[in-house]
Amino acid sequence: MFDTHTYVKKLELAGFTETQAEVQVEALSAVLEEIKETLATKDDLLIMEERQSGQMRSLEERQAGQMRSLEERQAGQMRSLEERLTGQMNTRFAQVDAQIHSLEERLTGQMRSLEERLTGQLRSAIAESQNTTLKWIVGLFVTLLGVFIALLKIH
Repeated sequence: MFDTHTYVKKLELAGFTETQAEVQVEALSAVLEEIKETLATKDDLLIMEERQSGQMRSLEERQAGQMRSLEERQAGQMRSLEERLTGQMNTRFAQVDAQIHSLEERLTGQMRSLEERLTGQLRSAIAESQNTTLKWIVGLFVTLLGVFIALLKIH
C-alpha cells in the first residue's frame, strides 16, 4: 500500500511546497490506481497459465499425432524406394556381370592368340640365335686352329 502522507513529507523535505507535494501525490496515486486496475492478479495469472497449459498439451498431442503419421508415411516411402533401388541395382549388377564375363572370354581368347604368336616368335628367335651362335663358334674354332698352326710353324 502506498503511504501518501509519508511521501508528501519527503517531498516537502526535498524542497517542494505543500501544494506541490499534494499535487504530486494525487497524480502518482491516480497513476498507481490505473496501473492497479490494468494489472493481472495472481489468480488471473494462474487461470491464464492453466488455460495455456491445456492448450499446449492439446497442441503437443496434435503435433505428436502428426509426427507419427508423417513418420509412418516416410517409412513407407523409404521402403518403396529401397525396393525399387534394390531391383534396379540387381538388374544393373546382372548386366555388369554379363559384360565382365564377355570381356573375360574375349581377353582369354586374345591372350591365347598372343601367347601362340609370342611362342612362335620366340622359337624362331631362339633357333636363329642358335644358328648365329653356332656360326660364331665354328668361325672362332677355325680362327684359333689357324693361329695354332701358324704358331707351330714359327717354332
